[in-house]
Amino acid sequence: MRHKVGAIEDAEDLVQDTFVRAYLKLSQYDGKHKFTTWLYAIGRNLAAGRNRKAALTVRLPMPAKTSYPPPDDLLEQIQFRRSLWSLARTLPSNQYEALWLRYSQDMSVKEIAHVIGLTQVHVKVLLYRARKAMAAKLQRQSTDSAAKQALSVKKQKRLTERSGA
Repeated sequence: MRHKVGAIEDAEDLVQDTFVRAYLKLSQYDGKHKFTTWLYAIGRNLAAGRNRKAALTVRLPMPAKTSYPPPDDLLEQIQFRRSLWSLARTLPSNQYEALWLRYSQDMSVKEIAHVIGLTQVHVKVLLYRARKAMAAKLQRQSTDSAAKQALSVKKQKRLTERSGA
């Protein structure tokens, strides 16, 4: 829930509220879907009600591993993930949410459809459009970065030529 509300204290309150709400409405659980999906839907709805006007903050959980990569590699991976999710945040909110639930929360299309309240086909379309838009944004970002690097090399070469002449 931290990505929904930002501060850890708010996330803890939201989780507690989610479990209280689930307990009070346990008789309404139909069993068609996984319990965790139902619980997540309750939490999502509570977060949406609490933060209608606030922006979401993306925090990526680190996967548990038995052996860790070197600190430099780990830092590079973290920075890449953050920049990737920051770029994803520029997508329309429904596409971003579908991506987040799929890749960060590891939910199936069926579970996402239940949580968001859309059909599975609609979720698949959202995921496709989000992936396509992300690919285009990454391509543009890569092209812009290469152009900036080439320009920097040219400037450096000119400065070297001027100072040596």
